[in-house]
Amino acid sequence: MSIFGEKLNGNYTYVIYSWDLSEYDYIGEGFWSCTGSGGTYSDLSTVKSEAKRELGLVSN
Repeated sequence: MSIFGEKLNGNYTYVIYSWDLSEYDYIGEGFWSCTGSGGTYSDLSTVKSEAKRELGLVSN
């Protein structure tokens, strides 16, 4: 899952989360874990493309 954000200066960034079951034996449930984040991009279409590439949804 990726979340996009717009900064106060109008640039965009993203954060990627993955469902993590690594602690299931200890806490009895999964949780969303941050697995990556993007840089600063000038438009929403570019930040979406970069996030898709990071998630492996498009080829390089």
